[in-house]
Amino acid sequence: MHIVRAKRLPEGKKFLLKPAKELETRLLPPFALYENDELVMYCGILSASTNPLKKIIKEMDFMKAERSTGLKYESRCFGYYPAMGARNFHACRELVVPGIEALYEIGNRAYYTFASEFTQECAANRKRIDDGGIKNAYRIGGTTFASGIVNKNSALNYHYDRNNLRKSYNMMLVMRKGCTGGNLSLPEFGATVEVEDRTLFIFRARENIHGVTPMKIAKGGYRISIVYFTAERMKKCRAAKKEFKNARDIMDRSTRKKVGIN
Repeated sequence: MHIVRAKRLPEGKKFLLKPAKELETRLLPPFALYENDELVMYCGILSASTNPLKKIIKEMDFMKAERSTGLKYESRCFGYYPAMGARNFHACRELVVPGIEALYEIGNRAYYTFASEFTQECAANRKRIDDGGIKNAYRIGGTTFASGIVNKNSALNYHYDRNNLRKSYNMMLVMRKGCTGGNLSLPEFGATVEVEDRTLFIFRARENIHGVTPMKIAKGGYRISIVYFTAERMKKCRAAKKEFKNARDIMDRSTRKKVGIN
């Protein structure tokens, strides 16, 4: 594995929310990127086959949406998510999608690929999750991640993952075929990671600006990224019984209000 030591470029922040670009410095997996002896990113190639997962994702229904920047994308959420009253989700709950067992299994395998090589960083990350009060019941398998999202053929402007738990690691697995571009760009380090099929990333996405460069997809091709993370708001999730009781009470109050009963 190649060890990369780099200093953060202060001008990197000026790229925030702008389209991601192919930068001059190229990084190829496997590597570990450090800043002041702190791991910024691990990047490798997952040895396990992803063929069963590709079949499931091929048949998955994706939600089409548009970001505030006007960028269109397709995605599907899975795993555990906090309550979001604005969307009428009044309890922390599990979002189940077809093939979720395979998404959980590949997440576990990928996580332990990282954990076997970076035991110190993995232990520190688990401590952050524990100290944050994220209950084991809301974690995916034996990992430290609670939530997941599958992105399809999505170029993403430079951004932070601001909803993540502070200083926690994300994990991202990329599967691709017939795709040019679609690399991961890191403007604060002046580098672009060349992404292959089954490229695995572990990095602090809340603290480091990143983006996905424009891509061209050939007929029958795809670029799929599966991102595992833990949201800051998962700290508020209580035991399941309390969550559902609270949700029921909110819904009861809402129903009473609609029919004019105090």
